[in-house]
Amino acid sequence: MLKKFLAAIVFVIVVSCTQNITGGPGNGSETTNGIVYCAEGKPVSGAVVRLIDEQNWLERNIMGLSVVLDSTVTDSSGLFGFNTQYTRKTNIQIDWEQEGLLHSFRNQGYENHVDTFRLSRYAQLSGRFSAETTAHGLALAGTAFIASVGEDGEFSIPGIPSGAFSLVALFENSAALCGVYQFYPGLSTDIAEIAADTSKIRVDRFTSGFGPADFWNLTGGLWYPFSSRDSYTNVEIVTDSNKSVLHAELIRSSQITSYAGIGFQVGKSSNTYFNFSDLNSLSFRAKGSGVIHVSIQTRAIEEANGPWPQFYKEISLTPEWKHWEIDVDSLTMPHYAPAYHEGYTWGQVADRVNRVEFTNLGTVSDSVYLNLSDVYLKGLDLKALVPQK
Repeated sequence: MLKKFLAAIVFVIVVSCTQNITGGPGNGSETTNGIVYCAEGKPVSGAVVRLIDEQNWLERNIMGLSVVLDSTVTDSSGLFGFNTQYTRKTNIQIDWEQEGLLHSFRNQGYENHVDTFRLSRYAQLSGRFSAETTAHGLALAGTAFIASVGEDGEFSIPGIPSGAFSLVALFENSAALCGVYQFYPGLSTDIAEIAADTSKIRVDRFTSGFGPADFWNLTGGLWYPFSSRDSYTNVEIVTDSNKSVLHAELIRSSQITSYAGIGFQVGKSSNTYFNFSDLNSLSFRAKGSGVIHVSIQTRAIEEANGPWPQFYKEISLTPEWKHWEIDVDSLTMPHYAPAYHEGYTWGQVADRVNRVEFTNLGTVSDSVYLNLSDVYLKGLDLKALVPQK
């Protein structure tokens, strides 16, 4: 079950809804054309439409720069256009009265193509940070929304689009992921004593299923199953002591080279890598049966070895829940690996991390049953999730 994330937000400020019309093409001079409709299905005029730098959203916020690349307003027929074509990934955000939407936009390259955007009622967000948190702002990932934080730690955003968003606490030259929250049209959400820790990044607690990681809004990071031919991986989200838990069956075939596992990419693909030089440990709760290899994988080792082997630690699962802290200093490289003979150390490759995997590489036909929860990257703040150029 994949996490459901609203990939777009469109916000519109408009004087009134006009009568229903049939939207036509743009004038051909814009590279991005669209028509905006209110929730009732009528085009809106005077809407403020913002083009958001999704690709560099985190980096720009940490640097204190605007994430808005361009902005315009809709005309009397609800039409808008941008003259500049951006090759980077962008979101379209539109504001209108009490309705809005965020949309993940990819330019289609058609001169007269017109995209249609349908708004929904705003949700409302309010809350407060815990006493020890010194954040000066709270941002909704992928949008231009930033709420100022008062001396009492309180914040509010009276109008935000519905959907699931990562909340990011902003500090001086740093940021922290506060979690992923679902917002519903016309409803208010109050978050009391929200925590923001710049010393670790939460990967997942699986409250929304298996798929996008908690920082998906920031990097596109995803969980995935994998296995060799005739082996298989079965994944589901179950409830254990009122907590969401990932349950995975990792079943190997009779082939000695077989494998099965789960993992997560930090970015949108394995070709995107990140500087984890400050990573102290991979932390998680687990129980089950069997032996798994926990590996933190890097592009540098892939280029030396191929996909496997990587720096890893072998752990034996227990029937009862156990907290694991995989210190990076405990990671090893198999002696048969080319990277081992070339003398690679973790410190040399930690600036090119692309994924983490939990793999059954045990005895032939061995079955591993893994229950996993509360996965964290410790020692990192969100600056580590800015992709390396």
